[in-house]
Amino acid sequence: MILMNFTQIECFVNVAETLNFSESAKKLHLSQPAVTKNIKQLEQELNVTLFNREKRGVSLTQPGTFFYRNMSDVMFRTQQTIDEMHSKLKEVSRYVAIGYTDSTVEKRFLPVVLREEKDRLAHVQLILHNFNLNSGIEELLNKKCDILLTTRDNVSANSKIKFIPMMGGHFNVILPKNHRLSKRNSLTISDLAHQKLVFFNTRQAPPEQTRMQNDIRKQADKLSFQIGDTPSIVVTLVKGQAGIGIVPSFIVDGFTEGVEVVPLEYPTKLTYGVAYLESNWSEELSDIIKIIQRVIKRMYVEAGHYL
Repeated sequence: MILMNFTQIECFVNVAETLNFSESAKKLHLSQPAVTKNIKQLEQELNVTLFNREKRGVSLTQPGTFFYRNMSDVMFRTQQTIDEMHSKLKEVSRYVAIGYTDSTVEKRFLPVVLREEKDRLAHVQLILHNFNLNSGIEELLNKKCDILLTTRDNVSANSKIKFIPMMGGHFNVILPKNHRLSKRNSLTISDLAHQKLVFFNTRQAPPEQTRMQNDIRKQADKLSFQIGDTPSIVVTLVKGQAGIGIVPSFIVDGFTEGVEVVPLEYPTKLTYGVAYLESNWSEELSDIIKIIQRVIKRMYVEAGHYL
């Protein structure tokens, strides 16, 4: 494996352009021996001689000329990228990281949130960070994320975390297309008896999801099930007719393509929203949360889609 580094390439490109080790050392603010050492190390890594070193001066070898033609463009684009990044950093005063679980509902409203944020909060840049529910709280506490899109029951036990509700929900039964149970207006746990199910991995599921799955295990006879680690995997398994899934309505709703969705008659009501660390509260965070709230209200509540 070739282990060349940025300094070696920078030294090579400069010497290739000046054909003078001393002049390149001054331009790079390095000693001449340091420049010589970096180029020798680069030649050893590449197993070629890049320069002809003669008493009358330095010239590029044939491999050196080929390497320069390609690497000079790389160096130019690298410097251009660095300059553009620094320019954008001057424009953006704050980065806000949003943790999300890759649910189908989030895939629908997050692009709208990003567009509205760009129009309204030019000084803030949103970063999306995919997480699983098992690690989300820890990432919020360690400030890897500023906001988590999650359920109330997933964060309610931690006093350092505040939760703002966005919409209510329930459990949906996710069925393959044309499944015999898909014509029902609702389903009960007893309806799931003798069905092959797809459960959400309990190591990543919120407490109410785990409780509901345990209730099904207790009540359903001869239960057969397999595990999906993420919402996307659960949906994919259902689409592939590997079983029936049961997930919160704000993970998979009636507008999800390729599956049928029927509400599950289960007493627990779910709440979806935004969690944040109380000590991390800021004006920018408040503005982002208001945008999320406004987009969700417009896309679901006002449109009559109660999930």
